[in-house]
Formats: sequence, C-alpha cells, structure tokens
Amino acid sequence: MYQRHIAIDNDIFSKIEDISKSLNISVSEFVQKAINNELKRDKKEDMNAFFDNMKPLKSFENRDSIQYVDNLRANSRIINE
Repeated sequence: MYQRHIAIDNDIFSKIEDISKSLNISVSEFVQKAINNELKRDKKEDMNAFFDNMKPLKSFENRDSIQYVDNLRANSRIINE
C-alpha cells in the first residue's frame, strides 16, 4: 500500500473526521473507501441523471432547443464557410 501526504481543506477534513468517528473507522479507512466508491461510480449514469433532471432557463422555457441550435448553425459564418 502506498502512503502519500495530501493537503485537505480544514473544513473538509473536519467533516471527514466527524463521519469517520460516527462510523467507528479511521480517517485513512474513510478516505480509502470514499476514493474506492468514487472510482466505482458509473459516471455515464450520473451524467445522464444530471441531464435528465436539468431544467431549462426561464428564457429558454418556450423554445424548441433543436430548432434553436439548427438556427444558430444555419447562421454561423464559421460553419458555413
């Protein structure tokens, strides 16, 4: 196992200490588990969930997004050159 020194913000470390104490595990074990869980997460599913739950800005609420983007592309000097 590698041992590394890392810098962690005081506020974050305080939260880590509180959580690890409540779980009766060491800070080191908590950090290892947190990193392991993050590495196992399905990033694609997280991103899909993010976009599924995303709501449009009020100014775009009543716009057809596909038509809007198509219009931007049609009027683009870069794309049309």
